[in-house]
Amino acid sequence: MRAIEQIRTVGFVDGVPIKLVDGQEWIFPKPRLVISPIRDPETGRFVAGMRPTLNDEYGKVFQESFDASMKLADSEDDGEARFQVMSTRLELATILLRHNYALDDDDVTQLLTIDDQIPESVEAWKAIDQVVMGESPKPSPDTSE
Repeated sequence: MRAIEQIRTVGFVDGVPIKLVDGQEWIFPKPRLVISPIRDPETGRFVAGMRPTLNDEYGKVFQESFDASMKLADSEDDGEARFQVMSTRLELATILLRHNYALDDDDVTQLLTIDDQIPESVEAWKAIDQVVMGESPKPSPDTSE
């Protein structure tokens, strides 16, 4: 993989730096979340509707994937639903990462791999998931003395 600076896209957007499994900090653009009341078609009541926005061609795909993730998260709590939620969030993370960097499928697979035996991988995913869901990652504890 080439150096990060060489693969930045023309539409690079500053965002949240997250150290991925390759040991480098990658910038994930933070989607802007707009929350407004929408009518629930099943109950007829107004509920909070969230719409993520990215101001380019990735915006529509991100919004569709985000909506799918939210629907899955509200579904029954079974293994299949959890797997689908995770798959959708990985797709959202890929959209955000590719927004800022020209990466092929192998690059994405390498960078976004989650290995529960590698603590750095798990911590990176927690931060990515927060960005995907429109939250700001919590600062890592300072372990220097």
